[in-house]
Amino acid sequence: MKLISLVPILVFSVSISAQTPTSAQKGVRTAPLRFVLERTLAGHAEALRAVAFSSDSRSLASGGYDTTVKLWQVATGRELRTLVGHAGAVFSVAFSPDGRHLASGSEDGTVKIWEVDRGGEVRTLLGHRGSVYTVMFSPDGRSLASGGADRTVKLWKVESGTELHTYKAHKGRVTSLAFSPDGRHLASGSLDETVDVWDVATGRKLRTIFGYRGAVLCLAFSPDGRYLAAASYDRTTGVSQRLGRALEPPDLGIDKNVVELWEVDTGRAPRSFAGHTDTVVSVAFTPDGQYLATGSFDGTAKLWEVATGRELQTLSGHHGRVHSVALSRDGRWLASASGDKTVGLWRRQD
Repeated sequence: MKLISLVPILVFSVSISAQTPTSAQKGVRTAPLRFVLERTLAGHAEALRAVAFSSDSRSLASGGYDTTVKLWQVATGRELRTLVGHAGAVFSVAFSPDGRHLASGSEDGTVKIWEVDRGGEVRTLLGHRGSVYTVMFSPDGRSLASGGADRTVKLWKVESGTELHTYKAHKGRVTSLAFSPDGRHLASGSLDETVDVWDVATGRKLRTIFGYRGAVLCLAFSPDGRYLAAASYDRTTGVSQRLGRALEPPDLGIDKNVVELWEVDTGRAPRSFAGHTDTVVSVAFTPDGQYLATGSFDGTAKLWEVATGRELQTLSGHHGRVHSVALSRDGRWLASASGDKTVGLWRRQD
């Protein structure tokens, strides 16, 4: 039985840039951003769980229940290679900032680092006790963070595979991670219904953000580092009860279909994004910080204006749940990974 079937655990793409979420109010864009479906990438044998773009926006990685990672050429949709080595479902994929390496986290309890150009396995990182649900490189590419079923966050030295820190605070599985754009902070989301913000250098916990009504499934820092976008799985689904625990954070009326925008410094939630008809499981900012993309079990991805919370577009085309969304750094592409075994590749409409 796959442990992941208990609750959706996904990977998310976080873009780094220099605009603030209020830039849309300053007239940087004259027309709302829109995407059109360019092509559908098929090749996986089972449902997909993760998708990520390389930093040069030329390559795309996808992973899922068939235990493989596939690399694709964005411009043509051509499958470049298949990375085989995991003994369980691949829940998370992430490119290094220089594009040379790819990390994958798996149900088999390991993190693997791959060489992108040749597809060879560089090393396997051992240390988690149970599934690894999320992996993410630091902005400088020197470190890699991972989180999983053992309720810990681990920080690894990429060059040697040495474990640098283990962050222990969560009382539930760690489902999502996000580095701040400057690399100084790391946010972790968990089934314990909280988000912890850590000091990367010291391993000290700086803040815990409460207010969720269930497991925190996805996180993304805004490009200026001021905000965290997050969505959680409503406690009315019974997830917390199945895990044998009952948490009662303040009831802020947060619905499972809503994404909340949180201020990192204050823990205040000034804005929400509501419109999906089922659980939201993935979030990603555009590189300029003006827009937010979300993926949901309702089978769609949506695009939102960050400054106002206004829904701009619904991307429909999958025949299954959308488990992960990612945005390319050049701002031209959006990718959506689905339970229908395909990746939707969406092109920005100029």
